[in-house]
Amino acid sequence: MKKDKKNTKIYISYFKHPLVKSREKYEEIFNKVKNTCEEKNFTVLDKHSNNKISESNKLDNLTNKDFVILLINDQFLKCIYCMLDWLKVSELSSHKNIVPIVLGSSNFYDILTFANYLRYWDEKIEEENNEEKKEQLIKIRSSLLKIRTIFFDVAIKYETHKNEDFSSAFEYIEKHILENINIEKKNLFKNEIKEKLEKEKLENERLENERLENERLENERLENERLENERLENEKMKN
Repeated sequence: MKKDKKNTKIYISYFKHPLVKSREKYEEIFNKVKNTCEEKNFTVLDKHSNNKISESNKLDNLTNKDFVILLINDQFLKCIYCMLDWLKVSELSSHKNIVPIVLGSSNFYDILTFANYLRYWDEKIEEENNEEKKEQLIKIRSSLLKIRTIFFDVAIKYETHKNEDFSSAFEYIEKHILENINIEKKNLFKNEIKEKLEKEKLENERLENERLENERLENERLENERLENERLENEKMKN
């Protein structure tokens, strides 16, 4: 499975701002997650790295075999750049390929807190005059419910797992990699069977066409022979 891991990309999305006091703590968490990814032979994509590939290209390079880790805190859920990142991720990745790690400052499970985030983005929409940007904000606001659904399904609380190198997150990812491998094997087997049946069908059609052609030629030969015999018989009678 080592080769499959190396071929699996993990995009890490998190809030990073030089003026936020807690930035160092979140960068430390990011580095811990990134290091664990690399130790487990995953290819890491980081939008804040010095890599020359643009952020959009990195996201566009994700496939249904890849995963996204969201390091979610209060700032992430209120940052337009993080949320636009999330929108792109939600378009490119299936539900099961998104793994949120919830940092201590976000209690997104609480319905009142969730309502506050909805209200926050409602205010941003109301304040925005640019129609294009307003459309983006409306999409962000609409996407909050999907984030919350994923929270309840697969979210991992940082405080619970910080001393375990996020083993639960990577167990989840590795489980789905194996599922993808098994699905690929099943699809490969199905395709091989389908290809074999198609070849058999074509061969049977070829043999049937060959038989019909031989039968036609034989009938033609017999008919010519009959006509020739008739001709000879007629000549004989004339003589």
